[in-house]
Amino acid sequence: MPDMLVKLYNLADDLRGFVAAQAVIGVTIRKPIGPERHVLVAWVKQHFSDAWASETDQAMSNHPISCFVAVQNQQIIG
Repeated sequence: MPDMLVKLYNLADDLRGFVAAQAVIGVTIRKPIGPERHVLVAWVKQHFSDAWASETDQAMSNHPISCFVAVQNQQIIG
């Protein structure tokens, strides 16, 4: 298997442009807050799997939170 490491050194610069482009089309990408945990975990479980829901739950437990949520018209879309 090839090396699957990804260099994330410039991710912040690339991410800023992506987030701005999404904002233009009405999509907000941000880190979720604690009270959204149950809603986000349930959404991930419904659209992906129990395993990914567990990963999301764990990401919400990290300090700082280590996941993002995409929201459009006050609805989770990703």
